[in-house]
Amino acid sequence: MTALRDYTSDLRALAELASQPNQLETVLHHALATLRDVVPYDLAAVLTLEGDELTVEVADGPLANERVRRHRLRLSAFPTIVRALETRKPIALEEHNHAGKEGDPYDGVLDLEHGHSCMVVPLYAADRSLGIITLDRRVCETYEPEAVELAGIYGQLVSHAMLFAQQSRLLGRELLKELERAAISKPAGVIDATHLGLGDSAAIGSPSTEDENLATMLPLHEHERRYLAQALRRTNGKIYGADGAAQLLGLKPTTLQSKLKKHRLKS
Repeated sequence: MTALRDYTSDLRALAELASQPNQLETVLHHALATLRDVVPYDLAAVLTLEGDELTVEVADGPLANERVRRHRLRLSAFPTIVRALETRKPIALEEHNHAGKEGDPYDGVLDLEHGHSCMVVPLYAADRSLGIITLDRRVCETYEPEAVELAGIYGQLVSHAMLFAQQSRLLGRELLKELERAAISKPAGVIDATHLGLGDSAAIGSPSTEDENLATMLPLHEHERRYLAQALRRTNGKIYGADGAAQLLGLKPTTLQSKLKKHRLKS
């Protein structure tokens, strides 16, 4: 019972970290470190997907050397990784995967025997593939189904952290553009919230009347409401389709509509 309680506590702490976009690297390292307590490994790595290329972002374990940290993979060369991303399920690789044409993801980087413990965990949000977690051990045995399931849970939390960080960076770029436009339109004046597309400045306070650090103290639901509103403005209120807000945010349209209803926002 104690082990289960500690495991749940770790997941809760990880989930809280995952909601802080400026802590992405920390949460990735923390996720791999806590994962090792329940799914043993000699190497764990988070790889992000950009086009057809997977790039190692963080790596942990005794096999995590500089060559691993600089490693890149061509997604199309690894059908098993493609299948994990398509099915949204972790896959424990077996000896025939390593010995076949596909080989091991770290061939040429690490000298691991065919049949060593190896797992690929997909990272995704809605219909967007974000990357993978790879887990490897020197021992020649297949990861048990329970370990595969647990790794999938950690993968979902890491996916949440990565998506939230991406969304926050996107929002930051949009706000910077608004700030640049506002600076051009009011070169000699004071730029307030109305010039940044955030509505009435009095509604959200100002440094002269409230704490100067108010922006960092807003409740999470208020940050989410503003982020959703920004996404709707960028997509002209469109929810569905490739250029809709749901696709931009990496959410299912029904999930987005539920969030909009909760925050009383209209598309």
